[in-house]
Amino acid sequence: MIEGNRLLTSEELAELLALPPASVRRLAREGKLVHYRAGRLLRFDLAEVKAALKAGQEGDGVGRVT
Repeated sequence: MIEGNRLLTSEELAELLALPPASVRRLAREGKLVHYRAGRLLRFDLAEVKAALKAGQEGDGVGRVT
């Protein structure tokens, strides 16, 4: 279980979203997933990703994963 406010790796987020890690990285690169970059590493805040996905479901297109 993910605890606290720690940032997730693309592999951890992929598991939660039931997507391949490569898809999570591609969606981040395309600006469709909120993420942070530390050098070459991508990190994701689960609360921010959930909010972006919810906003996408409400019709503004931001954060929509298709």
